[in-house]
Amino acid sequence: MPQVANNIVKVAPLMAKMGCSRILDFGAGTFRNTRYLQGLGFSVIAVEKTPVIEKFARFKPGENQIISVISPAVIETWPGTFDAVVCTFVMNLLDNATNSRLVSIFQDILKRDGLVFVEVKEMRTARTSNGMTLTALDRLFLNRGFFRLADFRGCYSIGALYRRI
Repeated sequence: MPQVANNIVKVAPLMAKMGCSRILDFGAGTFRNTRYLQGLGFSVIAVEKTPVIEKFARFKPGENQIISVISPAVIETWPGTFDAVVCTFVMNLLDNATNSRLVSIFQDILKRDGLVFVEVKEMRTARTSNGMTLTALDRLFLNRGFFRLADFRGCYSIGALYRRI
């Protein structure tokens, strides 16, 4: 199994303790976090836009878990809500306007008191490309009905756990 994102191992027990069961893995990539969370008993819907990866997720030999994969466009009209959203190493690749829209979508699809875990490549110096700071993440979430419960640091990443108010 591929290694999960650095801080998801720390966040998963917190999500379980707070009663989360239905999770959206936004920008699932190779589905490492999806598989990890499913292995812990969470019901996970993965969002990934790459058709080749969708095929990989559904038909990988030797896997006995089915991963539901949906297009990012479907999220805006998704029926029902999620208990939590996991979004690792996606927001540092998007511009501010797209990230702002994404946070609004997360707010719409999360139940009240739902959680969002975001992990991004950390901006350490002006030469770091595609990185973000914790302050930049807070600017996206705190004015949109979220508060930060915790933050985590990896070798080259930062993670933040937000709760919807």
